[in-house]
Amino acid sequence: MNFFINLKFNSVFLVLIILYSIIVMLLFFDKGYVFWISYLFTLFAFVVQFILANYLINKNESFSFNSLPLLIIINIYLIIQIIVSILLMFDILIFEYSIIIQSTILGIFIIISLLLSQAKDYIENLEEDTKNQL
Repeated sequence: MNFFINLKFNSVFLVLIILYSIIVMLLFFDKGYVFWISYLFTLFAFVVQFILANYLINKNESFSFNSLPLLIIINIYLIIQIIVSILLMFDILIFEYSIIIQSTILGIFIIISLLLSQAKDYIENLEEDTKNQL
C-alpha cells in the first residue's frame, strides 16, 4: 500500500506539523511533563489523520458518500486534540489528569471511528446485495 500518492495533501500536512511544532516550541518556554505528553498526543493525532486520510484517498473512497463521516471525524479529532493540548500545555492541570483527558479523547475517537467504519461496511454490503438482487 503506497501512502505517498497524493503529494499535495502530504505537503500541506507536513507544513501543518512543522508549523504546529514551531508555534508550541516558541510559545512555551517551560517544557515539563505535561507539555511533552500533550505534544506527543498531538503528534499521534497528526499521524493517525495522515495515515487514515491517505488510506481512504488511495482506496478512492474519499469521494464516496459512505467515507465522508470517517474523514470528518478524523479532522474533528485532530482539531480537538490540538486545542486541548495547547490548553494543557499551560500547566493548568497535573500530569495524571492530562493523560486521563487526552486518553479519553483518543478512546472516544477510536470508538466513533470503529462504529463509523462498521456502519460504512454494512451500508456498502447492503448496497451490493441490492445491486445483485436487481
